[in-house]
Amino acid sequence: MKRTAITIFFIIISAVLLNSQIFSNWNFEQWTGSDPDGWTLTPAGTDVTFSQSMNSEGYGGIGYALIITANSNGSGDDGQMEATVTGISAGQNITLSVYTKQGSEDENNIWVRFWDCRFFNSNDVQVGDDYDEFSYSSGDNTDWLKYEGAPLVAPTDAVKLRVNFRIYVQSGFTAGDIIYVDDLMINDTPLPVNLSSFYALYLGGTPTLYWTTQSEESNDYWNVYRSNSDNFMEAAMLNENDPVPGNGTTNSPSDYIYVDTAPVVQNTTYWYWIEDVSTDGETEVHEPITLTIPYEDAPITPDTYGLQQNYPNPFNPSTLINFALAEESDVQLIIYNVKGEKIKSVFSGHIYADEISSAVWDGNDKNGKQVSSGVYFYKLITDTKVYSMKMLLVK
Repeated sequence: MKRTAITIFFIIISAVLLNSQIFSNWNFEQWTGSDPDGWTLTPAGTDVTFSQSMNSEGYGGIGYALIITANSNGSGDDGQMEATVTGISAGQNITLSVYTKQGSEDENNIWVRFWDCRFFNSNDVQVGDDYDEFSYSSGDNTDWLKYEGAPLVAPTDAVKLRVNFRIYVQSGFTAGDIIYVDDLMINDTPLPVNLSSFYALYLGGTPTLYWTTQSEESNDYWNVYRSNSDNFMEAAMLNENDPVPGNGTTNSPSDYIYVDTAPVVQNTTYWYWIEDVSTDGETEVHEPITLTIPYEDAPITPDTYGLQQNYPNPFNPSTLINFALAEESDVQLIIYNVKGEKIKSVFSGHIYADEISSAVWDGNDKNGKQVSSGVYFYKLITDTKVYSMKMLLVK
């Protein structure tokens, strides 16, 4: 009598939900009017002045801020401002940028440093680490140039962001020289893929990966990698000729399943990575999970015989169905629609007593065509009994 070991090992990545809010730019055109919602802006140096000139154009308008430099040693300490934005939500992917222009053509280069960017919770206590973002100028700065920092991801409990941006000058500037500043931007730019969970199960002698996204932007497909160590550079792609289709652009949760059919070694730990690939070729590799393959001679008796509820349920696009019997038998696992019409047979073969077997249904019928959303039934037909359960496909 054959028995198959089952080991369950998983890591859940906490769900990080993106807020759809896009923060307004501080363009200084409305400096004498009301502040943008949730904004405060204050000089952080002694020689910073604000102006709204009707005679000179700023970047994209007629208003701008003036930075009056008080030194030429490159410290930037007297040419800085702070912006504070409330209404931040955990998981927001935030970009920082500002436009600058020097006051005269005979001055030298300037550059901007986003310095001490910090998130705070509702009790005004800092959460997460400090961010010190850099960006540099090019050319002589006689035209408006955009300085941009790397994206910041708001940590858990974040409700406020404070940004200190400093204007640095190179040798050649003198006290009283002017630098124009306009369009400070603090924008929420959603990540292409918002991954909320990623884990692996070892069922019926086969590693199976599961992951869920909360939203996707132009997500074309997924690649899956595996390695014997935590070094991604040593990982091999498992699905080189069979990418896992993504769901394009969606704000609804999406579930994925990938069955690793590559050979594995008992008592060995493997690292798995998944990589999303956008329609324009941009990629993002997500943090790895591990799965340890057990000894096959460590039998485990199933808690429940017959069919188990499919997972995930509801599902899209694939779902896993587990089943086990107290006695060995020839079995068939068949999918039916609500009319009782046969959609597809997903398993046909002989199983042994106390063996946990599994099958994946990808939402296709026997002709490889995607079926519509709705309720479906799956039946396990054995030599002596028929088991039946239902599931829900949601697109």
